[in-house]
Amino acid sequence: MTKCCWLVKESGAKMDLNSKKSGFRFSNPELVHLEYETNQSFCEESEIQLRINLSTDVKPYEGKSKAEVILTITLGGKTEKDPFYLEASEQATFDWSGSQFSDEVLESLLSKNAPSLLLSYLRPIVASSTNWSRYGSYNIPFIDFTKAVKESD
Repeated sequence: MTKCCWLVKESGAKMDLNSKKSGFRFSNPELVHLEYETNQSFCEESEIQLRINLSTDVKPYEGKSKAEVILTITLGGKTEKDPFYLEASEQATFDWSGSQFSDEVLESLLSKNAPSLLLSYLRPIVASSTNWSRYGSYNIPFIDFTKAVKESD
């Protein structure tokens, strides 16, 4: 196994990317659920106001520096006011080096950083899935997970 060291110029100085790696890592994210249904009763003359709901499920591994995080997004609904219903869940396993992070920092990484990362994997899936409908592609907006978490407390 060869170790690669990328050198990048940053403000005129060289930066070793290996020294910048985070101790917080994740497995390859996986789409674990996808459901899409067009609402045939939707009145197309209505203005489309799509509801977005996000939920995060963090499942720590007992006695290990590891947790499974699942982000689920629900768009629209199954009422006549909604053009479609879409629900998708993305999952990844996150791990970290022992006591490198305080409990407070770790909670923030798992409740904010992890869902933000998983959302970036769901974005193209949602855009591609909705692109083939008569309503066109839906692009998930940026979500500030720091505010979303604070509001739910």
